[in-house]
Amino acid sequence: FNTTIIVRTQGQAPTAKDVRAVIAHAHGQALPQYAFRPRIHSYLDSLPKPGTVVSRTVDQRLGVTHVTFANGVRLHIKPLPKRKGTVYLSGLLAGGTVEETAKNRGITELAAAALSEPETPTRRGVDLARLLNHDRIAVDFGQHRGAVAVALATDSDHLERGLRYLHLVLSHPELSESTRRNFLDFLGNREQDLDANVGMRLRLAVLRARSSDDPRMEYPTRAEVARYSHKKIQRWMDHLVRTAPLELAITGDLDVDRTIRLAQRYLGSLHRRGPVAGAFAKLRELPPMHGPVFKDLAVDSNSDRAAVYVGWQAPDPTDYVKTRALARAARILDQRLNGVLRVKKGYVYSASVGLQDNYAFPGLSQIYAFAVTRPEYAQDVARIMRKTFQDFAQEGPRPSELSTAKRAARLRLEHSADDVGRWLDLLKDYDYSELPAAAIILKPKNIPPYKKEDLRQAVAEAMQPRTFVQVIVHPRTSGHKGKSGSPNPAS
Repeated sequence: FNTTIIVRTQGQAPTAKDVRAVIAHAHGQALPQYAFRPRIHSYLDSLPKPGTVVSRTVDQRLGVTHVTFANGVRLHIKPLPKRKGTVYLSGLLAGGTVEETAKNRGITELAAAALSEPETPTRRGVDLARLLNHDRIAVDFGQHRGAVAVALATDSDHLERGLRYLHLVLSHPELSESTRRNFLDFLGNREQDLDANVGMRLRLAVLRARSSDDPRMEYPTRAEVARYSHKKIQRWMDHLVRTAPLELAITGDLDVDRTIRLAQRYLGSLHRRGPVAGAFAKLRELPPMHGPVFKDLAVDSNSDRAAVYVGWQAPDPTDYVKTRALARAARILDQRLNGVLRVKKGYVYSASVGLQDNYAFPGLSQIYAFAVTRPEYAQDVARIMRKTFQDFAQEGPRPSELSTAKRAARLRLEHSADDVGRWLDLLKDYDYSELPAAAIILKPKNIPPYKKEDLRQAVAEAMQPRTFVQVIVHPRTSGHKGKSGSPNPAS
């Protein structure tokens, strides 16, 4: 019979002699006996014993039920009857990346990939995937702000089966060698993209500047992760699922009492863990910045585009009064900046001004401007960005801008009252973020009537030179010329 062999190589292709030698070596190896595993029809061999509910409270204003189980798992339930026949779950294992060091960087990202495609001692990954597809259950794990995030969506009738699957994965997950290989290939491709992608290089440069080169903010390399043994990775996975504080939110078309009973059995019976509130508080602190920081970076890219970033550190997200005022100001600044860069100058297709909260690492919260432009315009774009912020910090918003922003805020709130994404974002890390309940606005009439001075002051206070970062990333072969010296970040 004929045999086709596909060989992957990182360097020069092997010769026919090389391939024959590999085949001869393979023929001389003893094969382990094949372990047959029958196809499965359930996620668990037997149902776990329900855990104990130690607290159950209801926030009447939010319409949210908060539950704590004896094993430390925290659950927030928000019924949304308009989401007919569908339920959504989102949450996090509050550990992982935040615990990493330079010696095991990237191990959490690999563990999250393995949790998305798990195997167990009694169930193959392919069989679990088939069963999830049959039950119309979508599940995903991923690295998110120093933790491991989990998301699940399914029909209301299949919520119990979805929770059974979570119980399985959060009890005895195993790393498959195929997942490890695929992840290493992914890292190799990402490294190549990083060498040429102006956006990725800019993001990394900003993180380095804002974190004082914290190794946890770096992209792990393929070589680094390839050194981690299968046993080491498995130990890290076990550490996460058995000890990391767990917080989850469930919303959609559900009955609260039934949801608690199901969660009590499948979540309350997991390994005991610590509370999520205040978890890893010391590890989440970053050293203060000593800016301003200016970076001009060249990449080997065939693109004729440069990426420009200008920004300052924003207040701690738990200071929601300042944060909310800054968010309102950012939307006004976004319109102003586009009016100059896109409409008047024609330098960009679009620019953006945003406020990025980071509850896991408050020091990474930022108000910033970003744009992609031609390399020869990059310095001028950065100058206009700085001037736009400075003008606002001195003069504040115009009356027309203030009224437009207020109307937009009302419309956003009206359209998000029953939005699944909004409630999951608010509740999935409700305790971990330590967000005060008062920070959640439910009705347009409760939107603070911000005045001109409120927004002006919010921006002025944020524009501290020591937290200023400007990054320009451009193709190495472009005609971009970085100006000598560093401009005043407040000019």
